[in-house]
Amino acid sequence: MSEIITKNTFKIEKTKQYDLFATFYGPEEGLSNSIELWDHIPKYFVTEEQQAAMRTPEGFLSTLKRCFKIADVDWAMEIQPAQIQMPDGSEQAFYPGYSEEVIEDALRKLFTQDEYGAYDSDHVKSWVRFSLKQIARELAKWGCSRNIDEIKRSLDIMSGSTVKLFRNAKEVHSTQIITSLTRVDRTEYLENTDSRWACRLPDLLSDAINRGNYRQYNYAISMQLKTQLAKWLHKRFSHNYTQANCSGFYNILLSTVQRDSGLLDSGTMKDKRRKLGRAIDELGDNGVIKSYDHLAIKESRKIVDAKYNLFPSDTFVVEMKAANKRLKDTRQTLEILETQQIT
Repeated sequence: MSEIITKNTFKIEKTKQYDLFATFYGPEEGLSNSIELWDHIPKYFVTEEQQAAMRTPEGFLSTLKRCFKIADVDWAMEIQPAQIQMPDGSEQAFYPGYSEEVIEDALRKLFTQDEYGAYDSDHVKSWVRFSLKQIARELAKWGCSRNIDEIKRSLDIMSGSTVKLFRNAKEVHSTQIITSLTRVDRTEYLENTDSRWACRLPDLLSDAINRGNYRQYNYAISMQLKTQLAKWLHKRFSHNYTQANCSGFYNILLSTVQRDSGLLDSGTMKDKRRKLGRAIDELGDNGVIKSYDHLAIKESRKIVDAKYNLFPSDTFVVEMKAANKRLKDTRQTLEILETQQIT
């Protein structure tokens, strides 16, 4: 049974783990955290158009399965869709998609603001409270506006769909994207304008806070990117590019992007190369990379894959140095804290 989130939930004393997660090395408004395991799970790759084509006449969708890799370890995930009541009283199933992704990122950012976030280190749980208008303003600020009804539906999809995670074919975790969603209707809000919706964030995020398994990235750029694939590449690049020097580069295969993102499943190889190229160009247009090159990989005369080398901009290198420094300092602080607790 879901817990009820009350005002007392947010009276939990702030902890060092929360303070570290909410403190950034750089302009606070434009920065957030990527989560080592949670953000690698391809949860959001099915578009609304694809869902409409997959949905049965009765409105149902089957459980979605997908394999991916993290550091050469075989992982898989299953998504059980949310059943959403439509305005006409019928029900339709929805997988989480791009709207849910940007709303999760907005909630995670709000969580780092002291008055909206709460973290219980004893039970390793995280909560965030918010108003629908607050979410709408946050999305509009970065150019990805959603209206109140769309935000409500996305929150229902996030709390109603289940993500199961498998490592080497063994189930290791099952969760909703958000849990314990506590709503506030218009009457309650008018009676008390301080009333807020609230939810619990994923346990994998809370575990990452506890262990320091997260990394600072440029949230402002990520939210302003126009294509979902560019957003995926930016977060992946930001999380994995740790050498942080101007002469280095980050390489990735088209087949890896397809396997781990789910965003290149349709079309011919030519279509996929074109789509990936446009996403990389968008990173260049937004100052993330200064250039890139690519090499077609052939079997006989047929192109079967492509390798891309991304050369970071000077600004991105500075950001990665700050992210490296913060990660190092965070883990050293957590090690000291753990030692003090043991003794």
